[in-house]
Amino acid sequence: MDLEKEKMKNDPAILVRNLSISIHGNSILKNLSVSIEKFKITCIVGESGSGKSTFFKYLLGLREGMQVEGSAFIFGEELIVPSDKIQIVFQDPFLYFNPNWNLEKSLLEPVFLQKKDPEKLKPILLKNLEMFSLDPNSIHKKPDEFSGGELQRLSIVRALMTEPEILLMDEPVSGLDRLVLEDTIAFIHRLQKQNPMTLVIITHDLEFAGGVSDSVIVLNRGEIIEFGRSTEVFSNPQNETTKGLLKARNLSGIRWKEG
Repeated sequence: MDLEKEKMKNDPAILVRNLSISIHGNSILKNLSVSIEKFKITCIVGESGSGKSTFFKYLLGLREGMQVEGSAFIFGEELIVPSDKIQIVFQDPFLYFNPNWNLEKSLLEPVFLQKKDPEKLKPILLKNLEMFSLDPNSIHKKPDEFSGGELQRLSIVRALMTEPEILLMDEPVSGLDRLVLEDTIAFIHRLQKQNPMTLVIITHDLEFAGGVSDSVIVLNRGEIIEFGRSTEVFSNPQNETTKGLLKARNLSGIRWKEG
């Protein structure tokens, strides 16, 4: 038993082996093998159509129409979907909030779905709201009383209610200006510090990826063309496609994630 516990402690959060996915005869992901470290922030970057969203859908079990080869493991165990260990925050926070429900009902909805007692978890909800600079007294308000940025943070609070071990985030800074971008980076770092977990983030924003992540995966046409520490990949890219992506974006002012 001690050997088994030691093995689990050393297992990566996500291990993918020889994963290939086709949809309607079109090859989307091609023989992906990657190990994502636990308790770290990993960004997946790449142009539109590179396969980023397909990879997330596969992890979540949204596989309708997919022809899949290969395997995936979560903390050393074969991935069985849907997994209570994984939650996702989609790009559009409005997806999570019924306009006719107050905030409390929307935030506790995942608890209902897992058949847990929402009253027992309400103190945790209030604590999470305070942790992320959100007014606990606002739980009786409707979604249209919040800004888009506030709803983005609230959608993360909602995902945390099920205490996931892996949090997937889909384009959390799409369309945000630079000031809000920096605030979001700081918020995600605080999130990971207060709730130690594995974060995997899809983004097309290389400045955001460099500032928020420990490691980065660069996808191109369904293949991993770069993978490593963010500072190393961005400062010394080996692939011409990665060099082109970096050249198209001025990263001279980037504030690299510390540690």
